Amino acid sequence: MNHPDDEQAWGASDQFLLGADFLVAPIRNKCRTWPICPYSKEVYLPAGADWVHLWTGERFSGGQNVTVAAPLGEPAVFYRGDSSAGPDLVAALQADGFDI
Repeated sequence: MNHPDDEQAWGASDQFLLGADFLVAPIRNKCRTWPICPYSKEVYLPAGADWVHLWTGERFSGGQNVTVAAPLGEPAVFYRGDSSAGPDLVAALQADGFDI
């Protein structure tokens, strides 16, 4: 709905947008090596925006697939680079003790 002209976004079935500013791509596999779950996740970032990886701050151009580390407790979450909500979330997580 947010990217009607981006055909590749329509085919992304294992990720979702939370509003227009956040993209979440959860790991759906069970961790068989608890407490170490060395997952990575391939994510399609919709075209028309730059996207920032929540945990690393790395910026990616939209319209491409990227693979990011997604260990237990750090799911693949991105926010739009032009979003004010993204930096606010990072600040709130840091205030709660997350190492971002």
